[in-house]
Amino acid sequence: MRRYPAALARRMRALLRRRTTAELQSSATIDLRSPGIAADPFPHYETLRREGSVLFLPQNDYWIVLGHEAVRSALARPEHFSNAPYRDVDAVLLAADPPVQTVIRRTVARLFSPAVTARLEATASRLSEALVRPELDAVANYAIPVSRGVTADLLGLDAAGMDDIVHAEEVSRGTADPLGNFVRSLDALAPRSTMFGALTGAGIPEESARSLVRLMWLAGTTTTQRVISRTILRVIECDSDQRALRADPALLRPFVEEILRLHPPEHMVPRLAMADVELDGVTIPAGADVRLCLSAANRDPAQFGQPDRIRFDRGNARHFAFGSGAHACIGAQVGRATANIAVATLLHRSAALHALRPLHEIRYFATEAALSPESLEIGVMPI
Repeated sequence: MRRYPAALARRMRALLRRRTTAELQSSATIDLRSPGIAADPFPHYETLRREGSVLFLPQNDYWIVLGHEAVRSALARPEHFSNAPYRDVDAVLLAADPPVQTVIRRTVARLFSPAVTARLEATASRLSEALVRPELDAVANYAIPVSRGVTADLLGLDAAGMDDIVHAEEVSRGTADPLGNFVRSLDALAPRSTMFGALTGAGIPEESARSLVRLMWLAGTTTTQRVISRTILRVIECDSDQRALRADPALLRPFVEEILRLHPPEHMVPRLAMADVELDGVTIPAGADVRLCLSAANRDPAQFGQPDRIRFDRGNARHFAFGSGAHACIGAQVGRATANIAVATLLHRSAALHALRPLHEIRYFATEAALSPESLEIGVMPI
């Protein structure tokens, strides 16, 4: 009988050893850039949330905003929380703030007419149908080419123009400044798009038009590809979800919204505090680097019941996957539609989707701001 107390002691020691890093961290010690945390940041967000919804992280030298209401408030106040940190990506629309940004936004919004949206949905459907294979990498052979093709159609690029952009991106990866070199290539290729002509024809200066075309390509391809990849990953991870989606295709839209809520294309978005500003009872100093943690806000238990679970019946959940307020993603409708079409096509064309490799072998693009599969090899069982 003595072996039972000994076994219990061993079990307790094992449980203590398995305490997660998140349980041992605090706002004073956590480094969200560390690879171990970037690979699974969600429990660490919850550890931080226990200290408050607005915190300073000395290891990262920025303020993080975690609460749903605090993030909503910050997104609604660009005069206090400026988008200026995005100036290297696009200073015309993304990094600009109202009222200057408002004028540009209205001009760009006209390019997303109902007719254009319908055309892009048809493009997404055509591409998705053509890319289905019995075995494929759902990232490299599906999500990426679908998102690129739809974005190229939005910009009005022919096949040669899209190929040149893709080639420029591949070449830039091997350089010392991959993003900078790719941006310069995009700017040089921008005049080949019909959107460039539409923007300059609307009175936007050429350099600004180049910047906007660049933004549309970077945001349109990266964002949509991540949403498609994440959604497919969940489908093959969870048999019960896959069965539910096959039994009732109408569940796909709320399912994609839940994926967006739990896994937004960017976990955090940067802001610059324009003055001393109070947020949820905490004063953030002028000039501070602020990160709005969309993933944490989208999992805030004060806003969402069972926040870590996918629920088909959640209804009109106010998540921030595409931002909110003056800087809400202008292409959100197209991104949502493309993801829905791509996943619906895979489900419709198959009797079952399954992983070809163990899920723990999946490689991820993991940074403090994003977590997305780099490769996802799947089998598409024919009907």
